[in-house]
Amino acid sequence: MTTYTVLSPSGSVIDRNLTALQAMREMLTYDGYAYRFRRDKAGGLFLYHTNGSANSTRGARHFVRCVNINSSLPGIAGQREIAEQVIYAGWPRLPEAMTDADYDAQGAAQ
Repeated sequence: MTTYTVLSPSGSVIDRNLTALQAMREMLTYDGYAYRFRRDKAGGLFLYHTNGSANSTRGARHFVRCVNINSSLPGIAGQREIAEQVIYAGWPRLPEAMTDADYDAQGAAQ
């Protein structure tokens, strides 16, 4: 099983040895944001993310659907597929996740 390291936007390690779902949770809940999964009537699973942080004066107002992040797989398999999409999406201003092996290789190269 692949495990992941999550780095803050400043580059410090938030956590290591995480599953894809745990890594996604660290990324998406960083600094007071929230997420949830929702299914549509056709059975597709979609990711929704708050458009603000609970830690800001504006607050976490609404959940908005993340474009191009979805799965047609049932249950936990769909959530895992979405987690891997989030990890490799490269969204700015969020923590970054990489495999533990890649993180270890980066450390060895420095």
